[in-house]
Amino acid sequence: GHLGYPVVDKHGKLIGIVTSRDIIGKDEQIQIEKVMTRNPITVTERTTVATAAHSMIWEGIDLLPVVERN
Repeated sequence: GHLGYPVVDKHGKLIGIVTSRDIIGKDEQIQIEKVMTRNPITVTERTTVATAAHSMIWEGIDLLPVVERN
């Protein structure tokens, strides 16, 4: 039921997203870092729903991670 998963570094910083589209048909032994979407578009908890929706439609994305400003 999940569309994708965040990929974080050892400090908890978001570095990518991996979705089923990224991994379907790939070698089972390939590393996530090779197929993930790097530096995904993000918003903060202060972003309005309208702005988030606009970004998702404009960029053609289904996932929009919410992160802290730092």
